[in-house]
Amino acid sequence: MAIVIHHSKAAFEATAWINSPIPLDYGVSFFFVLSGFILTYSHPESSKKTSARSFYVARFARIWPLHLVTFFLCLALIPERARLSPDSFDTTLANLTLVHAWIPMAGYFFSYNSVSWSISAEAFFYLCFPFLSKNLARSWHWKFLLVVALGAAVLFVATALQVPSYSHNAPFQVSSTGMSYISPFVRISEFFLGMLTALAYSKYAHVLKLKPVIWTLLEIGALALVPVMVHFSRVATGFVGSTLTHSEPVSEYLGHAGGAPAFMVVIFIMAFGNGYISRLLFWRPLVILGEASFALYLVHQIFIGWYFMNIPSLTAIPNNVVFVVYWVASILASLLLWRFVETPMRQKIRGWLAPRRSSPTAPV
Repeated sequence: MAIVIHHSKAAFEATAWINSPIPLDYGVSFFFVLSGFILTYSHPESSKKTSARSFYVARFARIWPLHLVTFFLCLALIPERARLSPDSFDTTLANLTLVHAWIPMAGYFFSYNSVSWSISAEAFFYLCFPFLSKNLARSWHWKFLLVVALGAAVLFVATALQVPSYSHNAPFQVSSTGMSYISPFVRISEFFLGMLTALAYSKYAHVLKLKPVIWTLLEIGALALVPVMVHFSRVATGFVGSTLTHSEPVSEYLGHAGGAPAFMVVIFIMAFGNGYISRLLFWRPLVILGEASFALYLVHQIFIGWYFMNIPSLTAIPNNVVFVVYWVASILASLLLWRFVETPMRQKIRGWLAPRRSSPTAPV
């Protein structure tokens, strides 16, 4: 919802009154941290050869079918997206193979359904996951330093070379936005923080025994930590801006990923599910919306793009009405995609690609 509202603010006057104390695009950072947590908790043995294969198949079945469907939906509703590139074959191939966020040019990472850059970043995280998760409890120290060093190296190069910021007029120019905000080589540190959160949760899941009231207070405190972390990230961004000559890459990274440590705490506390706030998330309608949230994320900006194309024909309709219709259409489309595309295709692909077990030999 945070990401949808964030993108809606540029399209609908009805959202002008929304002024969140937390940057709504932090939802992507939360998604990266949560993804690392969920995968580590669900696939503790993915470093083994057979487990790694099953993991890759499961991840492919989870994200690619819906990415493909929304790719064609984007072409159907916003056909000019196919004409953004002078060589659409390269951008199309990169987009369909989910490596477009690895290329720090907006013509690639914002190609077609532009929000898909984040699942392209996730594809890189998935590729690294079997290596990162192997013996995590004993190796997390140097692996954490490794992912931080990787991100720092990319930011250092972008700063030292004074790579320019993203410009609409130069979509195929290397940009600091692509290197600091989009790049999976930088954002993987948030994913790894989620992995560390899962490691801590697995250690203390059966140890912490507190009353629901205490858990609720901890949940409130964890949620309150997010705006505090936002404040400190803004202070850090201001400090970087005043000390570095070309600070845009580092500032842009801090401005989009500065809440990750707070998200670690929120996810850790909420994962226990023992407070009254976290128990609300067990409400069936919220569970269903959570299941469909990936589809909502992939479809919502396509509808915004279609709206921008058809504004002249919609001027007679009050903007508040258009905004409500937009939300209803987005949620309905996400539920349908989840029910009739995402879920069945995930099951079919896993059935097709899962390693076959050899049948037992009949006894002599």
